[in-house]
Amino acid sequence: MDPTERWSEDDTAVLAAAFTRAPSVHNSQPWTLRLSGRRAVVHERVDVVLPRHDPLGRDRLISCGAAVTNLRLAVRRLGWAAPWRQFPDPAAPGALAEVDAPAPAPITDTELAAYRAIARRHSHRGPFADRPVAPALVDALRVAAAPPRC
Repeated sequence: MDPTERWSEDDTAVLAAAFTRAPSVHNSQPWTLRLSGRRAVVHERVDVVLPRHDPLGRDRLISCGAAVTNLRLAVRRLGWAAPWRQFPDPAAPGALAEVDAPAPAPITDTELAAYRAIARRHSHRGPFADRPVAPALVDALRVAAAPPRC
């Protein structure tokens, strides 16, 4: 990969749009993207914390994985190969993935369909049914979810 090659302004817009549309826990977008040459590095934002919902940061990390997936699809859509490495630099805390674009490569039909789906993804915030949940079921769920008594 030639280190003097850079993403064009249009390419950067495609990458950023796909990257920021990734689903994330509570829409927190716990990531940053750094572009250098034809390389993109995804960093986890550990300042994004959800102590009650995600005390160990598991959902935050899964969210970052979704962003990496969208980023790779965008690189493929731009017509480049998209090899990547997980946790690329142990000396760089928070660097989760590095995606390169070393050579042109045609996108597959499957990748193109996945890329196109990025724009259609949305959160469902409404009810899943028109009828309320039965009180007995709510009580049973509360009992099942309660911490065990010692």
